[in-house]
Formats: sequence, structure tokens, C-alpha cells
Amino acid sequence: MRRVLPLMALLLAGCAGGSLMPAQPKPDAQSTAFSTYLSARFAAGEHDLPQAARFYGRALSNDPGNPSLLALSFFYSTTSGDFEAAGKYAQSVVAANPDDRAARLALAVIGFKHKDYADVRRQLSLSAKGPFTTLTSSLFDAWAAAAMRDTQGIQKDLLTLNQQTGAENMAAFHTALIQDFLGDATAADAAYKKALGTAQPTPRVLEAYGRFLERNGRGQDAAKLYQSHNSEGGLVSVTRPGLARIAAGQKPESLIRNPADGAAETLFGIAASLGDAQSADVSILYLRMALYLRPELGLAQLLLADRF
Repeated sequence: MRRVLPLMALLLAGCAGGSLMPAQPKPDAQSTAFSTYLSARFAAGEHDLPQAARFYGRALSNDPGNPSLLALSFFYSTTSGDFEAAGKYAQSVVAANPDDRAARLALAVIGFKHKDYADVRRQLSLSAKGPFTTLTSSLFDAWAAAAMRDTQGIQKDLLTLNQQTGAENMAAFHTALIQDFLGDATAADAAYKKALGTAQPTPRVLEAYGRFLERNGRGQDAAKLYQSHNSEGGLVSVTRPGLARIAAGQKPESLIRNPADGAAETLFGIAASLGDAQSADVSILYLRMALYLRPELGLAQLLLADRF
């Protein structure tokens, strides 16, 4: 009994001093950073864009000076639709690379959202130039110039746009949309007819011109336009609602209600033209930007689903 009492006292003293379980080691910072990066890579491989953005953002916080992690954090925050984070990353990107095209475009998109058209044009002017970016920049600047009623700026942008090989239809379409937005019915009508062309029109061009005719008191012309394409399966989603509006005596709103809509239409149109697998990431980037500017743009939602 005398031997047991000291042993019990020792055990009780140990219990009073804390747990008998060994202390857990603190997480190793390098291991945590590596596992975070692997999580980001895995999420990106699974096309889980929000999770990829979250983990790349964490990885960047562990290594703030890493340009690759910054670029990936920017890309995945944008393609997941988180433009609050994308704007912050874009500012960091251009601080390191002042002419970065994607970051400047993202900042221009944010400028459209906040109706800061002077900043839109400033961001575009600082972007690196190239054939593909010239197309986007010219259209974006033209819509910002239209918002500012800068006629000379619009004409300069549209001239640049028309000089881009293969962009003639897009140039005609956006010329029509811009003139329609500015209220120049004569110039808009001529440009719409040019965009319509002689072959089967795209649904977007047909809808824009039909709505233009309806809004300008030319219901008979609009009905004739719709009826001429009413048997074409890919266009009935435009022609049938148009004919129903005319029969009911209703007038539609313009396809483009404000400059941000014009920018969204630009992004959607370019994304729609990028049909190959190699361009899927760029297409997703542009579609997310379009939906940030115009969330209810159903065609962009459908195309984004297709790209995913």
C-alpha cells in the first residue's frame, strides 16, 4: 500500500499538469504552401474554377512575388466570375507588366461596369497591340467613345476595325449598333443592311435589325424581313417572337440599351467566333466578362455552357 500511494500521486500530478497525449507538431509552412498549390492544380484540372481561384489565391498569399501564381490567380478569378478579386489581381499584374493585354481588358470591362468611360479608353491605350487585341480594343474604344459622344473617336475606331481582315461583318454590325444607339437611323439602316448581307444572316444581326425596324415605325418592313426567314430553323427563335410583337402592336426595346451592353455584345461575338479547342480558355474569359456586364445575356450563358 505504501508503494501504491506515491505512484498514484505521481499519476494525479501528471493529469493535473496537462494531457498525456503528445503535442501535435505545428504545420510546416513549406508543406502547407505546396499542398495549397497542388489543390489549385487539381481544381483547375477538374475545371472547378471557383476552387482553383480560391487555392491559387491562397498560394499567392504564401508567395506574393510569384508572377506565375499572380497570373493564375487573375485568370481563375476572372473565369469563375469573381470580378472583385479579378480587378485587384489585374492591378497587380499591370504594376509588374504595364501592357498586359488580359489585365488591361479586365480593367476596361470594370470601367464599363462603373460607367468610367475615360478610364476604359485609358486602359485600352496602355495595352499591348496585336491583330487580335486590335479587334477587341477598337470595338471597346468605339463603344466608350459613343458613350462620350466622341464622333471623331468613333470614326477612327471603326476605320481601324474595317482594316482588319475577316472582321468586315463584325465591323458592319457594330457600326449599325453604334449608330442606332446614337439615334442616327439613316446610317444605322445602311449598316444593318450591310451586316445582313446576301446569305443567311446570324440570329443576332436579324434580331437587331428587326427590332430597329419595329422601333422606328416600320412594322411592315420588319414583318417582311421576319417572314423571309421564317422557314429557316435556326432563325425561328427570332422571327416568331418578332411577328407576334407586330401582330400585337408591341414595340421592343433596342438590342443595345447602353454602352456596357455594346461591350458585352463585342465580347460575346468574339467568343462565338473562337470555336476551336485551343481557344476555349480565351472564349471562357470573354464570356465571363460579357456576363459580368450583362448577366441576362442568355446566348452568352448557353455558349459558356458549351465551352465548359
